[in-house]
Amino acid sequence: MKKYIIMIMCVILTMFTGCGKTNNIGKLNVDTIIRRDVEAKIVAYDNLSDMEKSSDAIIKVIKSDKECPVISRYGKEFVSGFTFSYVIVKEIYKDNTESIINGDVIRILENEVYDEQFETVYHIAGYEKMVEGCEYILLVEKNTYTDGDTYYTPLGVHYGVVSLEDDGRYVDVTQKHSSRFNMALFEAIWDEIRQRYND
Repeated sequence: MKKYIIMIMCVILTMFTGCGKTNNIGKLNVDTIIRRDVEAKIVAYDNLSDMEKSSDAIIKVIKSDKECPVISRYGKEFVSGFTFSYVIVKEIYKDNTESIINGDVIRILENEVYDEQFETVYHIAGYEKMVEGCEYILLVEKNTYTDGDTYYTPLGVHYGVVSLEDDGRYVDVTQKHSSRFNMALFEAIWDEIRQRYND
């Protein structure tokens, strides 16, 4: 299995900026919103078989309207961040965790965060969050956060979040994020996931 893992920045100080309804960035003033791409390496997969072996669960979900941005700062400086997005489980294809039930609402770590204080959207490795009300196939790993609660992380940032409809998200993964990245292979894996799991 060819997989290349490089960790994103460590957390110095974690601050919850508040859970609530989805931050609809599209409705904010585009003239004042700053967008920044936080450079990070991602896990690169060569085929779906490797992803299936690496995943703890493979599920179909709908993105809910609840999310919780988490930002780490050093003083006032942004260090790292992500969003806990809440999804409704519609179908379970694999669950090695034996803890997911159809209809459950579970939290997914997404590598985009909106920093309301500085009106800045940070896209980690070019990732854009799932869209409220849209369906996705997720290939995820189970984790436990510092609050003791479970969350799930999509494999390879982009690889494990497969849209089942035109959600308007833009996949921006370039050589700076993965020296092994191949867009044609990436799209082929997504197509295979859709064919295999979207019945």
